[in-house]
Amino acid sequence: MKLFKTGLLVFSFALLAVPASAWTGIEVTEAEGLLRRESYGAPTPVPSYCYWDHEISMGPVFHATNADGDGNTGCTEPWLVHCDADSLVFRGQWPLLDDLYLLDSSYEADLNCTVVLAEESRLSARRLVISGELDTDEHLLTVTDSDGLVMEVLGVGGPDENQILLPAGTYAVQLYVHAYKDRIYGYPIEPYFGEVVLSWEDPGTVMVDPVPWGWLKSSYRQ
Repeated sequence: MKLFKTGLLVFSFALLAVPASAWTGIEVTEAEGLLRRESYGAPTPVPSYCYWDHEISMGPVFHATNADGDGNTGCTEPWLVHCDADSLVFRGQWPLLDDLYLLDSSYEADLNCTVVLAEESRLSARRLVISGELDTDEHLLTVTDSDGLVMEVLGVGGPDENQILLPAGTYAVQLYVHAYKDRIYGYPIEPYFGEVVLSWEDPGTVMVDPVPWGWLKSSYRQ
């Protein structure tokens, strides 16, 4: 879903808390990720940026906000990334940008978590993008099983909500975001808010019929 409003985005990250874990039997065994918030301005070719990364050797989970980033901008614009047994999350935003010398604005994030499910679990995913027209709008989520089958849970042009029933096993989950806007001369860059959330839930509480993983595997192999 994409909406547009003029002025500043008025989202409170406190109100958009990371989902609380409602399902047990899930263990995160590896996690890595990176995020880069960037904008170019004339006349210098050096971008303003805020950067964060998490290597596998740093532990199997992560939780970070813009306060944990490094860069040359002070990392003042709010963002959040999270990987743990409850969820995998990206949230980021920028305000209305009307600096005369600003040329573009972007987020890029690549978050990867490996999870072991001790029992059947429901993967529930959603995304929300509120902005003007982006030149690049990728807010994607994929799951890969132990056989190497890659499934798009949230793909380009697909639905913004999805649910899949996953049997016990090991899965690699990737959340990728690339939001980019090139400035049109004489116009500001409109505000942006992007969110992608994957959560693990009790399959017994499903409100809509999720797609069984086995059916998806057989469909992809036809």
